[in-house]
Amino acid sequence: MEWWDETIGERGGCAASLARNSAAAVATVVMADGLAAVRAVRPLIVPIEVGRFVDRTLAIVRQSAPDYRLQPEVGRELFADLRAVLDGSLTGPCGPLLFGVSSLLDIVTEGAASDLLLDILSSTYEFVFTATMEFPPTDEAEHVNVTCREMIALQNRLLDEYCS
Repeated sequence: MEWWDETIGERGGCAASLARNSAAAVATVVMADGLAAVRAVRPLIVPIEVGRFVDRTLAIVRQSAPDYRLQPEVGRELFADLRAVLDGSLTGPCGPLLFGVSSLLDIVTEGAASDLLLDILSSTYEFVFTATMEFPPTDEAEHVNVTCREMIALQNRLLDEYCS
């Protein structure tokens, strides 16, 4: 994860400077792409209930564009669904992904600061990293891992686009 820290983590000022709706737009793209990338290389690593919850949540958030603000009752329902998923038998690397979803829900329901975007980017990369790396991971293995490289490239592109 040092590679992410060196390339994306240092862009925290850019991420924190985004408007709340821009932060939510970036977050939804990154999380959807991360989940799709992991499913493509390790389809059984994401439990069905986790995948369904994340897919549904991201779809609802995307439907709220361009404001990216959910009605309070929708937010309460999604947070309740998140608690139910977390109460289930959660295995594998899905914890960071669900942390990212929780942070996104804070942005779109409670108007939390866009500085949560860096946490979302980090947790999504951690999800991808953990799900696709052989253990023990090495810096070299991280650099040649296609899924990790693509996630860093995507995050860089989106930050370049939204911060310029």
